[in-house]
Amino acid sequence: MSDYLALAMQAQEQNREILITVLKDQGIQIATVDYAGAGDSGDTCDLAVQPPEQLTGLSDIKVKQHVVDVQYLGYGQRACSMRETEVALDEAVRDFAMRWVDSLYGGWENNDGASGTVTINVTDNLIVLEHTAYYTESTSYEHSL
Repeated sequence: MSDYLALAMQAQEQNREILITVLKDQGIQIATVDYAGAGDSGDTCDLAVQPPEQLTGLSDIKVKQHVVDVQYLGYGQRACSMRETEVALDEAVRDFAMRWVDSLYGGWENNDGASGTVTINVTDNLIVLEHTAYYTESTSYEHSL
C-alpha cells in the first residue's frame, strides 16, 4: 500500500502545480468545487471561478494530469505506476478536488454522507478543503428488573 500512497501523493502535488499555473495563465483568481453525497453515491455539484466569465472556456483547455494505476497480479501482489493523461481543465479541477477529498475522507459519500467545498486560491497559491461529515446520533437504554 505504501507504494500506492507515495505515488498518489506525488501525483497530487504535481497536479496541484499544473492546475495553479494553468488557472493563473487563464486569469482565474479563485476556483471552487462543491461536492455532496449520501447513501452510497456522491460527486461534485458545482464548479465556479472568479472572474465568472472565465468559466465558459475551461472545457476547451487541455491540461496534463498525473494518474496512478494499480494492476493486480494475483496472490495479493500488485504493481503501481503513474502515467500522464490529458483532460479538459474543468474536469482536471473537479478530479483534483475529489481525489484530495477521497484521500482524506475515503467513503465520505456512504451512509449519512458529507458535503464540502475545495477552494483553489490561485492568487495566494493556497488550496483549502472545508468538509462536513453527516451522522445520525442515537442513544440506547437497557433496563431490567
